[in-house]
Amino acid sequence: MRVLTGLSLFFACAASAGPFDRRLVQILYNYKDDAHVEKIAKILSVAKAHGYTGVVFASSVGLGDIHRWDAKRLERFLSAKRLCDEAGLEIGVGVWSIGYAKESFFTVDPNLAAASPVFGTVYRLTGGRCVHVPNPPRELLVEPCEIHSPRQEGDVATLRVSVKPQRSYRLRITASSDASARPEWPIAANVRRIGAKADYIEYRVFKVKTDGSKQTFELFFPSLDESEITVECRGYNRIYPGAVRIRSLELAETEPQLVLRRSGTPVAVRNAKTGKMFVEGVDYAEIPKAKHVWPGPWVKEKFAIVPLKGGAMREGDELVADCYCSFPVWGKWVSACMAAPELDPILEQSAAKIAELVNPRLWVLSFDEVRAGGGCQDCRKHGDMAHAYAALCTKCMRIVRKHRPDADIYVWNDLVDPHALQDDGKNAQMYSSMKGVWDLLPPDLGIGYWTYGPREEGMKYFSERGRRQLVCAYYDEKELKRSIEWMDLARRTPGVTGIMYCTWGDNWDLLGAFGDKVRENED
Repeated sequence: MRVLTGLSLFFACAASAGPFDRRLVQILYNYKDDAHVEKIAKILSVAKAHGYTGVVFASSVGLGDIHRWDAKRLERFLSAKRLCDEAGLEIGVGVWSIGYAKESFFTVDPNLAAASPVFGTVYRLTGGRCVHVPNPPRELLVEPCEIHSPRQEGDVATLRVSVKPQRSYRLRITASSDASARPEWPIAANVRRIGAKADYIEYRVFKVKTDGSKQTFELFFPSLDESEITVECRGYNRIYPGAVRIRSLELAETEPQLVLRRSGTPVAVRNAKTGKMFVEGVDYAEIPKAKHVWPGPWVKEKFAIVPLKGGAMREGDELVADCYCSFPVWGKWVSACMAAPELDPILEQSAAKIAELVNPRLWVLSFDEVRAGGGCQDCRKHGDMAHAYAALCTKCMRIVRKHRPDADIYVWNDLVDPHALQDDGKNAQMYSSMKGVWDLLPPDLGIGYWTYGPREEGMKYFSERGRRQLVCAYYDEKELKRSIEWMDLARRTPGVTGIMYCTWGDNWDLLGAFGDKVRENED
C-alpha cells in the first residue's frame, strides 16, 4: 500500500474538496436492550431518505470488547448491521475509548486505569497491624466566609496552597445555607495547577441544603508532581441567586486508595530508618488488584499492608509505602493508561472480531477527552504524553490494517490540535504535556474534527498539512445554526472527506433536515 506524504498528500486532499464523500450518522446504542434495534431501524429509514451514505457505531457501543459480548447482545448488533446493509449504508466503527475507558478496557480489567504515583505514605507496625500515620490536617480558611451567586467582592475565589508532590489528598468542605428560596444551593469546588485556566485536577459540584444545617463534602485528588496548587470554592452558576456560608476548608493527606496492580505500577514498602526493602508475599501479604475504578465508591478500597509471620517486619517499625492509584476526574471519569502493555491483547482480539463481523473500512480511534496519564512507569518510558499518545495511534493503526489493509483511520482532534489544547497541553491529571503530538502522528491518520471554538484555525492547520478530515457536527442544538456553519467551513476546507450528524442526547428530530441541508449545499 502506497502512503502519501508531503505535498503529494496535500494535493490529494485538496482535490477532494467539494461534495462530501461521506454523509454519516453517529449511533450510540450499545445493544444491551432489544429496543436499540427498533430505534436504529427508524433512524436508518430517515437517514436513507435524506441522503446519508453511512453510519458510525460510536465507541459507546462497546465494540472495543465485542469479543467478550454474550450471544444476545451480539445478535442484536448483527441485526442492526443487517439493517445497514439492506439500506445500502456504509458502516464505520469508533473504538477503544481511552478517556471513557469503561466502554472498552475496564470491563476486562479496571487496573488498566491511568495511574498516579502516591509515594512516601507512612505507616507504623503497632499490635501486629500497620497503621497509617497521617500528618495533621490543615485549615485553609482564616475565618468562615460566604460565597454568593452572582459572585460578590470578598467571596472565596482562589487560595494558593502548598502540597507535597506525588501524594493523595482530601479537601473537606463544611458549609451551610439558609437561602430558603430553594431546597438546595449548588457550590463548585476544584483544585488545579498554578496558572491553569481551562482544566482541573479535580472538580465537583455539591448541593448544600438550605435548612441552615452544617454539611460536609469531600473531594479527593492527587497532587501530581506539583508542590503548589490552587483551591477554589464558588457559587456554581448565576441561575440560583443566594449564598452559602463556608465554615471550613480542610486539606489532609490521605493514605492510598484504589491501588492499581499491573505493569508499570509496582508497590514498594521499606523501613523508614534503615531503607531496607520488604518483599511482597514474604514480609507482607500480596496487595490485591483493584476490583473497580468506575464510577465507584472508590474510597472504600483502601491500601493495606498486612505483615506475614516469619517476615522481616517488627513491632514498632515505621514503614514507607510507594504505590500507584486511580483517581476519578469530576468524581467519576477515569481514563485508561495509553502505555500499558496489557492493552495489546484487547486491541488485537477486538479488532479481529470487528473485522470478522463487519470488516469496516472507516475506523475512528476514540482517543478524545483523555484526562489522566503519564504517571506510571510504562508512560514515563515514552518521555511524555505526546509520545505515548502517538505510539498508541501507530500501534492501533498497525493492528487495524493487519485485518483491513485499506482501512481509512481517523482520530478525534481535541488532543492533537495545537489550537484546541489549553493549559500548556496538560489536561486535568496528566503528568506531562501533549504539546508537539501533531508532529508525531502517522502521516496517513485522518482527523475527526469536533471542537467548535477553534475550528477555523484548527481545520486550516490540518488541511495545510495534508490530513484528511471528517467534520462532526450537530451536537444537540435546537436549530441547525452551528451545523450550517460547520457545513460552510467544511465545504471551503481542502481535505474534508465527510460530515457526521452527532447527537449525545438521542435527538433525532433534525436528522432529516441536517441531511437535506448537506445535499442542498452540494447542489
